[in-house]
Amino acid sequence: MTSVDVRSPWRGVNTGAMLAIVFAVVQRISCTVTGYQCPRKIQSNVKRMTLVMSRSKICCFGVICTLMVAVTSVRAEEVEALEARIATLESELVALRSIVEALLPPSGDNAVLPTPEQVVAVNEPQRPPSSVGSGAGFSYQGFIQLDTLLSDYSDGRPNGSAIEDFLIPSDIPVAADGASGFRSTNMSAKTTRFAFATDHLTSAGRVSSLLELDFALSSQGNERISNSWSSRLRHAYVDWQLSEQNSLLAGQTWTTFMRAEARPALWDMTGSVGQSFNRQPLIRWRHNRWSLAAENPATRLEGVPYEREQRAVPDLVVRYDGETGALGWTVAGLLRQLNYREERQGEATREDEVMGYALSFAGNWQTGANDFRFMLNYGDALGRYMGLNAFNDGVVTADGSIRTFDQFGGLISWSRRFSPRWQAGVALSGAWADVPGEDVYDAAGLMPESYATGHFNLWYRPTPSLALGSEYIRAVKRLENGNSGSLDRLMLSVRYNLK
Repeated sequence: MTSVDVRSPWRGVNTGAMLAIVFAVVQRISCTVTGYQCPRKIQSNVKRMTLVMSRSKICCFGVICTLMVAVTSVRAEEVEALEARIATLESELVALRSIVEALLPPSGDNAVLPTPEQVVAVNEPQRPPSSVGSGAGFSYQGFIQLDTLLSDYSDGRPNGSAIEDFLIPSDIPVAADGASGFRSTNMSAKTTRFAFATDHLTSAGRVSSLLELDFALSSQGNERISNSWSSRLRHAYVDWQLSEQNSLLAGQTWTTFMRAEARPALWDMTGSVGQSFNRQPLIRWRHNRWSLAAENPATRLEGVPYEREQRAVPDLVVRYDGETGALGWTVAGLLRQLNYREERQGEATREDEVMGYALSFAGNWQTGANDFRFMLNYGDALGRYMGLNAFNDGVVTADGSIRTFDQFGGLISWSRRFSPRWQAGVALSGAWADVPGEDVYDAAGLMPESYATGHFNLWYRPTPSLALGSEYIRAVKRLENGNSGSLDRLMLSVRYNLK
């Protein structure tokens, strides 16, 4: 900025003349106020001094005009710079507004509701929200849901009660020819879910956690009076992200063998029979797109009680996540040790162990309003990792040895948003097993040989948080001896998202 000397208007003016002018002016004012007639000499001096003062005024006026021009020039430059800064701030505010509008939840009649995987795929836990991930925080998520299930079993009443709340393919009853059917109506809020999430940035990296509960499979309550179902643990883990490329997760969550994003968008909590599905304690190391995990082992064999298993070696999983355009996909491999031990007075009477494997390829692809998902699973030790233990891990033969058998499953699903409020979808799935013959295992004829499931659903969302819908489910179970049973179910649901 230009420096201006404030004394410049009085340069060139004689100090004595100025004092004389001031003295004369004071005398003239005094004479006027008091009515005293000033002497002629003084009047003459006043006239001369007035003339000098007039000339001085002219000089001062010129200097002041010059100063105003200089100051005006300086201020014009400042105004131009200020206007440029204002224009820059306005453009930044416009950009910030667009970002905020994209992050804020929609509202109003014209709101764009969440995509199918954001709203429908709630059977998988969500990582701590990005609003928390900025440094440190605590959040909650979940939903309240009421399900009304109208079920029709072709072959009588099921043995367990869990299938009345959600589809468990292996619990579909299969009886001899001529068995009477069974119909039931069940209303339940057990699938209501609540989760706590934390997220912290530390000097050692980002540390997040998730604890999620629901009320399914509870043995505490009853339906006679209060329906006081107890909560159960779904997810409980801590995820330590050392860097963008490396992280370590410890706790209970979805198995590394399963791509949770490829699960179908369904009202039914468990879904299709051909999908990989398992939650269990694990330790998982991730590096870029690769993951390696050691997970809790468990063996379920035909011919021996479940409690006779041994747990010497954890299940090992290796996984790679890839992307091809809008297609996200996963390839995973599983290695398991299957074993059991029968004892009498502390001594082993029968025992055996074998190694088994499984492979999985899954993905999801969203294009516009359409969402496609698929899974393919194969191996001789899929067992409990597919379709809620649709098949056991193997059989124990007469000589006490474990015999595994090939198993295969797959699914394909499609859903489409027809408008911000309406969505429909379908999921088709199947699972098959190469069951050993009765010459290998005496009760092979009673083992399940195949399953097929179909889900057809409709969603209506009057608001982003509230969803109403229905789903028709058709499931068939076929045994190795040729007998089969089926389940037809109409499901009506209401869900309110807490998040």
